[in-house]
Amino acid sequence: MRHLTWNLRTAATAAAVGVACMNAAGAPPPSQAQRQTAASASTQPAAQVPAVLPDIAVTNAWIGPGDPPPELYALLGRNPWVGETITLGCEIAITGNVPANSFQVAWVVDGVNTCGEGDWTLNNPPVCAFTWPFPTGTQAALTYVPHAAGTHTFKCDADTGHQVQESHEGNNSRTITFTAVARAAELGPLIRKTLTRSPYGLKLRVP
Repeated sequence: MRHLTWNLRTAATAAAVGVACMNAAGAPPPSQAQRQTAASASTQPAAQVPAVLPDIAVTNAWIGPGDPPPELYALLGRNPWVGETITLGCEIAITGNVPANSFQVAWVVDGVNTCGEGDWTLNNPPVCAFTWPFPTGTQAALTYVPHAAGTHTFKCDADTGHQVQESHEGNNSRTITFTAVARAAELGPLIRKTLTRSPYGLKLRVP
């Protein structure tokens, strides 16, 4: 009888212990293998984002009037006159998740670096280059005065010293052409178009 009573108590105790080891959802506690797997997962490093080298691209270059501040995009809309102050503007975009730190951007007219002429110029001859990042955002410009009539080239050349390792090097510059004309040659056709005949001879018609 004592033996039977002891066995019943032992069975009840074992059952109570088994119930206590059950979690709230009724599932048994994790095994040693499960605990090791969870511990290993918690120590795994987070997935790394692959590094993408920067790509410096000159997206726009333009000829603008010499009046507005150079950070304002504006087109001249006609041929500049010889001796007229104009702006030479440039816009740059950078992609990639590796930062492109400081690099130089040169303004090149007819194959020669220029520091500009007029109100907005660079003061680092003979390099004549802006340093990225531009203080005005993605655009920058300087004023320039063409002194010879004819066709000229303006090239905005970014990362001139190849200071930045890039994913693509073929879009670091953009070249446009403009034609500087003598003021008399520009006004001549306009004046001829406004001359009309009258009974008193030629008369200048103001548009």
